[in-house]
Amino acid sequence: DTEEAFNIAERVRMMIADLVVSLDGLDEVPTEKTSVTVSIGVSAYNIKVHNDHADLLATADRALYRAKDQGRNQVCVGVN
Repeated sequence: DTEEAFNIAERVRMMIADLVVSLDGLDEVPTEKTSVTVSIGVSAYNIKVHNDHADLLATADRALYRAKDQGRNQVCVGVN
């Protein structure tokens, strides 16, 4: 369901935000590091709302762009 999809996406978002990424490529001793964030849009299939999987993906896509528009590094749920 939508709540579980949100909870999973939020856990993934937090795990990614906790990562420290080396920008030095293959060097043995990294000298430059950064963090990474992610915006995620989620939606759960609802037979009353979605005609097919393309509708489901479109709902999640709209939620993704709403997350980006609202400041990034967050999870937004698609509104059907």
